[in-house]
Amino acid sequence: MIVEVGHFALVLAFAAALAQTVVPFWGARVGDIGLMKVGRNAALIQLALIALAFAALVNAHLTSDFSVLNVAEISSSNHCRPYWPIRKSARPLPNVEKPRNWPLAEKGFVVAFA
Repeated sequence: MIVEVGHFALVLAFAAALAQTVVPFWGARVGDIGLMKVGRNAALIQLALIALAFAALVNAHLTSDFSVLNVAEISSSNHCRPYWPIRKSARPLPNVEKPRNWPLAEKGFVVAFA
């Protein structure tokens, strides 16, 4: 159930991103300062929702919830062997190739400098 909450938080964060994009532009067009200030609040809401989704993903990894494809791929791969530093290939580990917390870091940057 926690994974579904995280997914729903991402959907709400997307809706907040759309509101952050459209509403301040509309406020600038009609000259309404209240609508222009919606962008800052939407950024804070996005940060909270993306942090909630990231916490749900971390929880899925810590509890080895195999209903999540990412957890199943990483947990069932053979990179967790005790001798993994002695690999002959220079290919990075699957969980190192893509930063999973980039949206969280990006929203933190937006909120810090908004």
